[in-house]
Amino acid sequence: MRGPFGGIGLVALPAALCLWLALPAAAEAKASGCHSGAPVSIRETGPASLTGSLEAGILAQYAVLRRPAMPSDSLPAINPAADTIEYSLSGYYESEIRQVLARPDGERFFIVPGLPRALDLPPLRCVPKKSRRSLQKLKEESLKRSVEPAYCVVDLGGRPSIGPSACVTFAEVPDSRRLFALPLAGGPSVMLVPDGVSSVRVTGPGSLTQTLAVSENAYLYEAPASLVRRRERLIRRLIEAEPKKHPTAADRRRQERAEHAAFLELKQTEPLKAEWLAPSGEVLRTIGRPRSSSLLSLFVP
Repeated sequence: MRGPFGGIGLVALPAALCLWLALPAAAEAKASGCHSGAPVSIRETGPASLTGSLEAGILAQYAVLRRPAMPSDSLPAINPAADTIEYSLSGYYESEIRQVLARPDGERFFIVPGLPRALDLPPLRCVPKKSRRSLQKLKEESLKRSVEPAYCVVDLGGRPSIGPSACVTFAEVPDSRRLFALPLAGGPSVMLVPDGVSSVRVTGPGSLTQTLAVSENAYLYEAPASLVRRRERLIRRLIEAEPKKHPTAADRRRQERAEHAAFLELKQTEPLKAEWLAPSGEVLRTIGRPRSSSLLSLFVP
């Protein structure tokens, strides 16, 4: 049976990774087997429908995955999320797709459990020497993640966003990493929490505090509009600040300083911490803003 993610999809690296690889690599793209610009690949088939189910240890933590599937959990045969899922997952558990949240305007959020697809990254020789260590680390992390059960969030009826993949391994749930990521178009972030968490209190940036209800093991976070506009301005400034074709050492240092300054400004738009709350209000877990050392780390989970 053809699932909701079959077909042909154009699969590219995340936007920020493309920018990071393409700009410095263009001058060195003459290496054998390399090409200028960001690498892309074509997937001729969608992710496989996996047999069986998620591990018992995962099912034991999430009531939404243990309950019987309902008609509302079915994704449409043709949906705008298909390309995203084709890029993100090599296989998925069709029987465990669940709708977790729905808005009055008809926007609906689903989780699609499965196995992550390893990133199709270029050979190390195709990027500048100074970037190869980061690329090698990304390759290793991608291969490690490709065998860890994960879930992707599908947003039907919402505003498209550009940013980190909406997929998280179940092992990463306690880190709430998508809460601290940067969706560039200000789209909502839906995240899972285990049984026993009834709400999530998000503090920051600044003195802002929001307490978000949990339903079906999921909660929805949206950054305030003023922060979204600030992020978009910073990203636009970064994208438009193209380096010179033949930069001097001084030009490269200026570029690096500008990128670092933008990195520090972008960090100020993230929440400071999140707290998982029990029905009694007891704090079950506190997650602080992760430490990031580079601009790339803000975009690539």
